[in-house]
Amino acid sequence: QWVISELAIYNNSCVIVAIYDTLGVDARTFILKQCDIQLVICDNEKKAASLIIDRSQYPSLKFVLVMDEYSATLTQMGKEAGVTVFPFIEIERLGRETTAKAALLVPKPDDLCTICYTSGTTGMPKGAMLTHANVIAASTALDHFPNSRTCAKDISISYLPLAHMYERLLHCIGYQVGARIGFFRGDVHLLVDDIKELHPTVIPLVPRVLHRFYDRDR
Repeated sequence: QWVISELAIYNNSCVIVAIYDTLGVDARTFILKQCDIQLVICDNEKKAASLIIDRSQYPSLKFVLVMDEYSATLTQMGKEAGVTVFPFIEIERLGRETTAKAALLVPKPDDLCTICYTSGTTGMPKGAMLTHANVIAASTALDHFPNSRTCAKDISISYLPLAHMYERLLHCIGYQVGARIGFFRGDVHLLVDDIKELHPTVIPLVPRVLHRFYDRDR
């Protein structure tokens, strides 16, 4: 769902604001209000309900797209708050059944692509504004290093938070060259098992994960 959403948003010149799961309600409200967010895509009913309940604090919110199944209660909550709730599966169905070619609004290099907020460990999150040119420049920089180039035969494993720009850049590189991306099961304690199953050629690493590998092998 992340890949579909990301590419659809980019192809219509909209801006992505990815939010860490670890952020509290205050930080989330701050970001939604500061960015005048109109559409939120989330995974479950609990998160969607939380957004709708606090909607008065970010009146720009109009739509909530939910990945998992949800109850009629959530739909009614949305109506009462002035928010339209959609199931992600319905958007996919509409895409499959639409025969007309989508009228895309392709972005220009200098158009805003994404706003990356910090994880909020030091006060309220701070946002960095990146253009499409910024993202492409960063993702193609590896071409200058022959030994680290990604190709269509490569497989990368995705396990870092999708709000993490490092992870998103690796996705972008994969899209450019036709590489494959495998997603872990969601439990970082099973990451080593997922790697054994997937046999990735590209593994994004941060120090915390390296320490976990080291401790496991000792």
